[in-house]
Amino acid sequence: MSFFMWFGRKICLFLLRMTTLWQPLLCVILLTRRSYIDTKNYQLLIFGSPVRIESITSTNLNKWLFLTVFFLERLAQNTKVFQQWLDQTANDWENVLFIALAKGFGLSVNGLGFAVIAQSIPFSVIRKTQDHEELEALLFGQADMLKSKMDDAYLEKLQNKYRYAKHKLQLKGVNEKVKFFRMRSNGFPTIRLSQLAQLYALHSQLLNKIIEGEPQKNVEQLFHVSASNYWSTHHVFGKEHTKRNKALSKSFLDYQHLDSIFVLLLQSAWDQQNR
Repeated sequence: MSFFMWFGRKICLFLLRMTTLWQPLLCVILLTRRSYIDTKNYQLLIFGSPVRIESITSTNLNKWLFLTVFFLERLAQNTKVFQQWLDQTANDWENVLFIALAKGFGLSVNGLGFAVIAQSIPFSVIRKTQDHEELEALLFGQADMLKSKMDDAYLEKLQNKYRYAKHKLQLKGVNEKVKFFRMRSNGFPTIRLSQLAQLYALHSQLLNKIIEGEPQKNVEQLFHVSASNYWSTHHVFGKEHTKRNKALSKSFLDYQHLDSIFVLLLQSAWDQQNR
């Protein structure tokens, strides 16, 4: 049984047996390392937001209880998926992190497609490649976004790099198609895949770098990346706009931290403990 399947059942049974209004606080403290009680100032930090003890109401507690149960259900779902990826990658945690981050970078619209794209590229290539253009060519090519014919030097460069890599690595196409609708332009798959490429071009052995010292601070530092220069003036190929920095936002990093990295780190720790 995986860590979160075991841990989730224990907590849910615990919740069902408790009748006081304090169980949400206990659950939040247990489940997140970002929540704790500041005894000096008599306040509770819920996901980094201070709440005075005297201001706590049953309504707030019920809301936190709902969020805690929702969080547990999501953790259980993610753990099941992560275990499947571990089986497919011969327990390569770095590879699983890459797939998980790709899924996270795609959010709800392109998450599954990005995960399939990440799985279609040998991670040994991702691990050793430090050229962001080569990584973009691989990701964009596998996402079927390099087939346009237009007078664009950067597009042509990526097309040539992908053509060579596809032949050398014998890459197979994927059936998932990326989508551009229902999202803001800064969240377009072109921007997100470029940011993912930049992240891995800058940092090999990403998981090891995250877990050394303080993971939360490490995530904030390591993930301080922007899309490549071309995408600072483009959202799609061939259509230029005024230059702007397209870095990963704090809210996006918080989502990644809770949805991908936090689960993976705890599952990794559980796996190592039970070896």
